[in-house]
Amino acid sequence: MFNMRSTPYYKDVIFYFYTDNCGYCKKMENSTFSDRNVINKLKDEYITVKVDLNKENEIIVKGKSYKIDDIFKEKGIKGIPAVVIYGYKLKTKESKFYYHFIGYRDSFEFLNELKEAKKIKKGL
Repeated sequence: MFNMRSTPYYKDVIFYFYTDNCGYCKKMENSTFSDRNVINKLKDEYITVKVDLNKENEIIVKGKSYKIDDIFKEKGIKGIPAVVIYGYKLKTKESKFYYHFIGYRDSFEFLNELKEAKKIKKGL
């Protein structure tokens, strides 16, 4: 179980859901997550958490427990690799899972997904 007691409010949390036997997960780790631009972006702006679905069934963020199956069901996630972003909106003082995407993304596509996520967060 992943347990994050506190996160800096200025950094959102990216949960990367995978399994060791997923080919596209391995491809994403070996290419996208090895790209210097992606590494720098994640390091500077996010807290990243890898969640092995063969080993974990829940995550705890700021004292609240979330069943991974419930997150996937709510977001309509039916495959992996999957990325779900959790963040805090200072204006509303609300924390939530606000963006997700499913499937392999190369580094360019991954960075574009992060740009889309920022737009969504601004609209919360």
